[in-house]
Amino acid sequence: SMRAYRQTTSDLAQTTLVRINDAGSTTGLSTITHSTTGWQTLSDSGPNQLVGSEGYFAEVTLKGVVSPSDARLMWIEVGYTMPSYDKGY
Repeated sequence: SMRAYRQTTSDLAQTTLVRINDAGSTTGLSTITHSTTGWQTLSDSGPNQLVGSEGYFAEVTLKGVVSPSDARLMWIEVGYTMPSYDKGY
């Protein structure tokens, strides 16, 4: 999920969840793009991923056309469900 702001529809506020493996190769798993103006909270059900040795990061793209502050991000939230307690560390 993300909460973001766009002043106009020409601005861009977008978050992509990315997986990176041990070799440094990346795969985009889920992208959320702001679709109106003003503040908006959006969610994506996202992928069903088995977590192994890979890493994950959120790539945020903010582009304010007239002013840099015309595209803003307030927060990102990633949910994770552990399949069983024996999978914990």
